[in-house]
Amino acid sequence: MPKWNPFFGHLLALNSAFKAKKLPSDVQRPMIFTALAEDFADTDIYYMDLWPLTKPLLLVTSPNLAIQATQQHDLGRPEEDLVKFLQPIAGGNNMLSANGDLSKHSRLIFSSGFNSNYILSQTANVVREAEVYVERLRKCAESGEIVQLDEITLDYTMDIAGVTTLYVF
Repeated sequence: MPKWNPFFGHLLALNSAFKAKKLPSDVQRPMIFTALAEDFADTDIYYMDLWPLTKPLLLVTSPNLAIQATQQHDLGRPEEDLVKFLQPIAGGNNMLSANGDLSKHSRLIFSSGFNSNYILSQTANVVREAEVYVERLRKCAESGEIVQLDEITLDYTMDIAGVTTLYVF
């Protein structure tokens, strides 16, 4: 368990992990937690007190415990916080922030799409779309211009989603 400070909670522990691992200043938040978890490899689960930035977090680093918390037992998600976070991205309450029956129903609908046999059956489609993506990147590289990869990569992502879910080529 990271060292707790009565004034700063675990914020100082995060800062120490950030500096010790020499993480870049624009690193995504999960990477900081991963760096911290490496220092506590003997602990599969622990709380992080990050007040006043956010509510306490329960960090789970064990796959078995993660399955228990998310699939075997419906421990619920902090709906209010997730909906607020996901609103600009997903338009409000959705399968990522849902609890209870709505969550179970959403998982049931989408679980077949994550079946390993189905995913393997889509390999040819994904490779075909990857070839198109690589060709677009090659043209950008040959042009010598500086380009934003966001649009090209978003197109690729949507093409993969379309071909694997809607069979649109």
